[in-house]
Amino acid sequence: MEGRGGRGRGRGGGGVGGGYGWRGRGRGRGQPTQLWRPCNPVQQPSSNPVGQPVQRCIPNPVQQPQHPPIAPATGATVELPTSSHHVKEAGDKLIPMRRPDKGGTNAVRSVSPRVNHFPVNFNSDRLIMQYDVDIKPEAPPKKGRTVKISKATLYMIREKLSVDHPQTSTGKFKVEIPGGEEMKVCSFIVTINLVKQLEPQKLSDYFSGYSPLFPENPARHMISSGRSFYQFKDSGKDELGYGIIASRGFQHSLKPTAQGLSLCLDYSVVPFFNPISVLEFLKEHVRGFTLGEFKAYGSEVEDALKGLKIGVTHRNTGQKFIIAGLTSEDTRNLSFLAEDPEDKVLPKKVMLVDYFYEKYGKDIENKDIPCLDVGKNNRKNYVPMEFCMLVEGQRYTKEILDKEAAKRLKHEQLPTPVVRESKICEMMQANDGPCGGGIIDSFGIGVSKNMTEVAGRVIEPPELKLGGKLNKITVERDRCQWNLVGKMVVKGIPVDHWAVVDFSGQEHMHAFRVFPVLRELLDKVYKKARCQLQILVCVMARKDAGYGYLKWFAETKLGMVTQCCLSRPANKVSDHHLANLALKLNAKLGGSNVELIERLPRFEARIRPQAHRMEKIQNFGAMCLELVETYVQANKVKPEKIVVFRDGVSEGQFDMVLNEELLDLKRAIQGENYCPTITLIVARKRHLTRHYGTLGTSKPTHYHVLYDEHRFSSDQIQKLIYNLCFTFARCTKPVSLVPPVYYADLAAYRGRLYYDAIMADVGASAATSSSSSAGAWLNDRLYRLHGALENMMPVAASTTTSFPMHKLVKEFVRESNGCLVMLVVMANAGHMLTFSPCLDMSILLSFQVCFWKQRGSWSREGREEEAGELEISSEVLEMRAWSKPSRSVLEGRFLKMSDFILLIIG
Repeated sequence: MEGRGGRGRGRGGGGVGGGYGWRGRGRGRGQPTQLWRPCNPVQQPSSNPVGQPVQRCIPNPVQQPQHPPIAPATGATVELPTSSHHVKEAGDKLIPMRRPDKGGTNAVRSVSPRVNHFPVNFNSDRLIMQYDVDIKPEAPPKKGRTVKISKATLYMIREKLSVDHPQTSTGKFKVEIPGGEEMKVCSFIVTINLVKQLEPQKLSDYFSGYSPLFPENPARHMISSGRSFYQFKDSGKDELGYGIIASRGFQHSLKPTAQGLSLCLDYSVVPFFNPISVLEFLKEHVRGFTLGEFKAYGSEVEDALKGLKIGVTHRNTGQKFIIAGLTSEDTRNLSFLAEDPEDKVLPKKVMLVDYFYEKYGKDIENKDIPCLDVGKNNRKNYVPMEFCMLVEGQRYTKEILDKEAAKRLKHEQLPTPVVRESKICEMMQANDGPCGGGIIDSFGIGVSKNMTEVAGRVIEPPELKLGGKLNKITVERDRCQWNLVGKMVVKGIPVDHWAVVDFSGQEHMHAFRVFPVLRELLDKVYKKARCQLQILVCVMARKDAGYGYLKWFAETKLGMVTQCCLSRPANKVSDHHLANLALKLNAKLGGSNVELIERLPRFEARIRPQAHRMEKIQNFGAMCLELVETYVQANKVKPEKIVVFRDGVSEGQFDMVLNEELLDLKRAIQGENYCPTITLIVARKRHLTRHYGTLGTSKPTHYHVLYDEHRFSSDQIQKLIYNLCFTFARCTKPVSLVPPVYYADLAAYRGRLYYDAIMADVGASAATSSSSSAGAWLNDRLYRLHGALENMMPVAASTTTSFPMHKLVKEFVRESNGCLVMLVVMANAGHMLTFSPCLDMSILLSFQVCFWKQRGSWSREGREEEAGELEISSEVLEMRAWSKPSRSVLEGRFLKMSDFILLIIG
């Protein structure tokens, strides 16, 4: 960030240097810089720009409160003790609730993992003063243009001020710095005003989440990217090839815990563009590129460079430019109109080659290639490529790395826990780290260099069930996995109508990439299947942009379930790969792969477009109302208890979730005689806490219970979340994120694919019609699934299962051998028995329907194992049939007796 004229905006500063304010965050007429600095009797280094602090005395300093540690659950997550919240209403506003107890107690064993948190302590006898810093040029800019003040210039101003005025803390000062070639204003006016004194007992609140003190030292020695810092020295980077490097660094935050303030620091490796010359980058990045054949690679070169930041070497300046594109002509043919600064002479045409030789004494070597256009606001600014260098700190999208580079990057990003711990501790002790440079010491702040050890508990894994005779499954305690070899899923969906489309050939991938051709192909398949297609399997040679269009058109327009797979792993015929594919297929078709012994509701989804950078969920209440209505259709009753899991919000947005989204939900679903109890939980994985896990370094999910009308205890909420993590439909092990949130993430990703497809479709329509609107993507109807698919989602367990009884009766008739039978159907309440009105029955079957209350169970011999009771339904269907079904029907679940057949469902 750079300050631009007027008032710079920034945070922090002080000690031996003065923080982000001095490095000038903000531009234009922003808010004044917030400068924090200590006020203590310690002699400050001469580089302090605001001079020596004045000693202050604080009577009866308030000490930091000490709280007993809270034992976290480590089954699905490891929680750090968090600050308590209160559930109360301030006026009409809700605030996050307080934990109802001291933490859970259920465990099969205790553990003591070390986490990457480092306790922070500070001297309450010292005061911290907050200042505003305003920096602007002494001379007003010509023609009303805004003067841009770079970070380098701000740094020079700070250093010069500390030398010229070492004893002054507030006031207005004139600072003169030596100007570079393009620096026309060398005198600046710096105004420093005291804002307030920070109270020691409230420092935890001031520092929570982020403090300008800790980033100050690494910002002087490392390259910042967001709130992370990375090294670009040879020892801190690795070559990934194609002009890309992997740079090592760290990211950090400050967190309030029950034990006090904690600095959380994690090791980080991300890909960057290598800060080398532009021509050298092109030789590495563009396959086959040579200067002699530049024209043949023109489009690839422009795609590779467009949007990148560069610096120049032909003149002394720290200015950075953004590449807008390439010039249409070669360098030797480029010219421009040179204007007289005083407007006394008319503009004259100057050749670019002559200008660089006369102005800078540079003879351009590569005259037969284009220049870079770094102009903006429709103003041309041409620079020969040989004088351009890529700027440090430009992130590269890791998703587009080639396979080998991605593999090397992953190896660096996922070191063993021992290596990761070592690297984190090295950064904590490094001179260029957040605790180096003496800055935090001057504020009286100390940080422990040892990781924090917390008390943890391992929770007992739940009992799971599959289909078949021996449906209970034992989960390994250590690895928490189970095996499906030789076992059946809970509810398998027969696939009677399916199709395969092979896009693996290069000529066929063209059809996948061209949307009108793909649409025509899908229509053809759909019509050929007579609208009865259950699933369409698409085999692709590679990942392609057509994937999103395929999903959108098939799922919203045709009502077809699709499954895409890559040809290479499919052709290997791996049992593991095919088993995973089968799990996905069954879940997509509405089946159930694994269930908890205690049944839970199924999961369904609704997708709605959201405004750009709007964190609040729009139409949240309306979407929840749709899901409640779907629940009523399936279960004939409204849900009495609702648990909401919210993802993707920070702690600073809890107020919005509680006082906007929760109220929207209540207004939408609560009626005159309906007021379900609600629990609201936020799941967060975007944090830096790490610990040693069973299979490596673990990134736990942090669950915040903001609102709870069910009065869950810590043990109950931990058991609910942990058990749910075993029900994810796509794998045979628990996931680290509760499945409702996992499925919501998948649905949101699918919505993004829909958006891309809609925009592509709108673009294609706009070419032939003027009726398309730029806001077409906001149309909810474009995101709604086809009616045939709307309620089909991967399920952990279904509360309602439909049994087509007419198919069973047909099976009886087909295998009839003249025996009169009575069919007694016993089913859990909640199962639906469906009948076909067009069933051709020439004979009558005595048919009795009973509902079994799930207090007990029946064995295959027909005797009752536990206490239970039967309820005879009021409606009895009388039909007659001659049948003696084989034991193969429904895999032998018919229990033969002397004069009737008993069928148990559920």
